[in-house]
Amino acid sequence: MAKNTAVAKSTEPVAPVAPITTTPIVPDVDVQKAADAERAKVLMTKHNNNKSAVIRELNAEWPGKQRGRIARAMGIKYQFVRNVLISTAKKPANPSNSAGETVESVDSANKAE
Repeated sequence: MAKNTAVAKSTEPVAPVAPITTTPIVPDVDVQKAADAERAKVLMTKHNNNKSAVIRELNAEWPGKQRGRIARAMGIKYQFVRNVLISTAKKPANPSNSAGETVESVDSANKAE
């Protein structure tokens, strides 16, 4: 005896199903990383491959604590970025020479002669 394998078809129309799309909540991180790397590359050319100068400029451009972002953009270690930024902060406003005289006072004494 043969089994009946026919399926009964419904006469009701089937509504088309829209594809499910998801919108990311955060911006695309890869795009941001690529833009950061490109900016660091441009600054390296501008500063004649002086990494410290590039680090200082990126720190001024990007507000907040961005050491990790700068390190990733330049492809260098976080510690190097931190050391550059800390040494910049520690430099005195008026550096002195080994005799303890300020640079400005030495320059003015040389001009007076």
